[in-house]
Amino acid sequence: MRHANASLLLLLACCVGAPTAPPALQPVEADLVPFVERQLREQGIRGASIAVLDVDPTTGRERIWRRSFGTFDDTGRALPHDAVFRVASISKLFTDTAAMALVERGTLDLDAPVSRLVPEFVERPQHESRVTLRLLMSHRAGIVRESVVGHYFDPTEPTLEATIASLSQSELVWAPGASFKYSNPGIGLVGLAVARAHGKSFEDSVRELVLEPLGLTDSDFAP
Repeated sequence: MRHANASLLLLLACCVGAPTAPPALQPVEADLVPFVERQLREQGIRGASIAVLDVDPTTGRERIWRRSFGTFDDTGRALPHDAVFRVASISKLFTDTAAMALVERGTLDLDAPVSRLVPEFVERPQHESRVTLRLLMSHRAGIVRESVVGHYFDPTEPTLEATIASLSQSELVWAPGASFKYSNPGIGLVGLAVARAHGKSFEDSVRELVLEPLGLTDSDFAP
């Protein structure tokens, strides 16, 4: 799957169900189960999976409770234990973590103009301050909320490169560093910079820099 929305880079996550919670988490189970079931019913949500992790601060012992709710498809089949979900903007954290891994290696510079790595990104209008990774990752680069191509509801599944190139059709909302402005394509630009600096695709870069070192074998930006 290509980036259906290159500004909202997708992380796929797997949640495994379990029938009952360990004793320490049973009060959480009693509170969450009715809430989730009500949300599915009232919001018309087909299915959901949740996971709760509790770590004892003294012993470091981990307790986890996981459960799936609802159905997988229109056939009424129960949501399987290995169901895969998009986690939407939580994926921005993984993109930024990949960037910081390269910063730590000295491969990326947080304060260099990002256009050095991604020349197809053209700042309009030009300002004395420039768009950098630091500003992009803190949503202070002045980039628009959604790009012309690869926006939140774009059904064409454009490439990440096409999404970032389309930013040249928009103007900066603020001068870089002047104000906070949440931006999906801004993080997409970080992702493309990561790919260019690492010399591999964005998906491969995040897999090698973040997911594999953390043992997240059930998570990815591609199925």
